[in-house]
Amino acid sequence: MTPRASAPPAHIYPAHCFTASPTYNAWVKLTAADVHALRAEPGFEGQNVLFHLNHPVRYVRLVAAIVAIDDLGPRYTLLTIDDGSGATIEIKITRLDTAQSANSTSPLDTEVENVKVKAQLGGFDVLVDGKILDIGTVIKARCTLGSFRGVRQLELKRVALVHTTDEEAQAWADLADFKQDVLSKPWVLTSAELKNLEDEVNGERRKLRERVRRRQEYEAKKAEKRRRHEERVEKRRRKEEEKITRASSNAGQAEAHSQPSSPNGLFKSRWEICIVADKRTARAMVLLDTGMVPNMISSRWAEELGLTKESCRGDSVCGVDGTPFSPPGQVPVSWYFDESTHVPARVFTAPFLIAPQDAPFDFALGELFFKEHGLLVVNRSAPVLHFAKPSAGELQQLQQTPPTSR
Repeated sequence: MTPRASAPPAHIYPAHCFTASPTYNAWVKLTAADVHALRAEPGFEGQNVLFHLNHPVRYVRLVAAIVAIDDLGPRYTLLTIDDGSGATIEIKITRLDTAQSANSTSPLDTEVENVKVKAQLGGFDVLVDGKILDIGTVIKARCTLGSFRGVRQLELKRVALVHTTDEEAQAWADLADFKQDVLSKPWVLTSAELKNLEDEVNGERRKLRERVRRRQEYEAKKAEKRRRHEERVEKRRRKEEEKITRASSNAGQAEAHSQPSSPNGLFKSRWEICIVADKRTARAMVLLDTGMVPNMISSRWAEELGLTKESCRGDSVCGVDGTPFSPPGQVPVSWYFDESTHVPARVFTAPFLIAPQDAPFDFALGELFFKEHGLLVVNRSAPVLHFAKPSAGELQQLQQTPPTSR
């Protein structure tokens, strides 16, 4: 028999009014035909709400006899019920999977507390409160609404057995009274009730906005507090760094004055290396107590100065990073000190080893350079060095200068 259609819809109130409805939060007493006649309304899709007239319905209660029990594999069981309304309807029972059953504190293996599906070889049983359901058993089922392949279907949430005809008759009487008192006419709200509901909704919205505002203020204050804390930490770190730098500088000066003939410590100085030909500045590295005794020059600068490459002994020497290497050769380098320094001007010549291609310098000055010239590293500064072949006039002038006093 084809289910009858629902009555023409009355005015559908907004969703925020549904809490005032006598059907929205209730187990609505309906027949199977009534459930099939419930309709969906545009704008309420996905909310699991159907309508009878303008009554919003989410939960239903039916009293009916079981006419079929079907096992749908390990996950679902279907009960088909008939209440004599001219339509039957399926009720789905969802079983717990193996993992959920193992972790459940209840011995039941379905999502309904008092329902158990007992599987056995050749068949299965559905038990309610320990009693096996059979064809013809009358149950009182409370369900939520759903559908399967476009056909209305219910999902079981609670169930009880109807033991006597008197109990069944009373359930039908309750259904008739509910239909007469509630479902037979549209749900109507007065203007005052609508205003109260609007005020409640607006109040909830204000509370929500206030909670959001307070949360944002809290997060902003927390971020500002964290920022100030990080600034204080950074300020303390910089002070400690400056203090360590000053202490290290003072210690270096004291050590340089106490040991003038042999300065100590690894020191990278910004020495200005001037090429007389075009006054270019090269990268220089001053190396003290690093194990690197000889001086070195990069192969590029040796070529640019036009220095003649000579062979050297094949012994390995220690590079600036402590790694031994075999220099490909050496070149004679001449230099003199600027007149502004405390060392009298004089031309010096000594072999410089040719450094590896990836050396981080153009010139590297070893310990012998400082020991031979009696130099001090004072205030982390150094004289200006001129590495070049002086012109004939410069060479004659420099050669007339007395030798450096040791």
